Amino acid sequence: MQYKTAGDFSTMHIKDISGIILCGGKSKRYGSDKGLAFYHGKQLIQHAIEKLIPLCDEILISSNNNNYHHFGYPCIADDIKQAGPASGILSAMKKAKHENCLVLACDMPDVPSELFSFLLEEKKDSDIVVPVHDGLIEPLAALYLKSLSSKLEPILNKGIFKMTTILSHFKTCYCEVSSQEFYHKNIFRNINYMEDID
Repeated sequence: MQYKTAGDFSTMHIKDISGIILCGGKSKRYGSDKGLAFYHGKQLIQHAIEKLIPLCDEILISSNNNNYHHFGYPCIADDIKQAGPASGILSAMKKAKHENCLVLACDMPDVPSELFSFLLEEKKDSDIVVPVHDGLIEPLAALYLKSLSSKLEPILNKGIFKMTTILSHFKTCYCEVSSQEFYHKNIFRNINYMEDID
């Protein structure tokens, strides 16, 4: 796998971008719906909304839980059940107004808006732009094009749910982010257990 290192980036203006927040996980390790849990005084879903609002003129919440409706944004249930985060991405992209879709899992509260500005500037002719750090990829804090939905759906219908395998079916740009000013060691920290909230 070849990783791409980019130079400096500037904050992009909000324009024709959809934000998709993934809240559809079963949260087995956490014990309850993580997106509604509080972290530093705000629910995790609120952290995600605040990270995407500066860049997006549309927010979609991917969840099968009706409790998310009161946040005032469309709540999209998975079309393909038990298919993992890719199903949430697909279902929300099919409803999105715009081609550029920024995807963020609700349990990654330390991801900054600047990451998404960086991914947008690095898109070029890619279908997907995924951040990379320390040899790890982060497909749940990434940029996806709505137009790939027609190809993604049959992939999921074949039972292919693993994100790394799915990425290999598309023109995916892997962008190294560890040298960027916004990067810090906990940027992609995942809230999996109640003790992670502390």
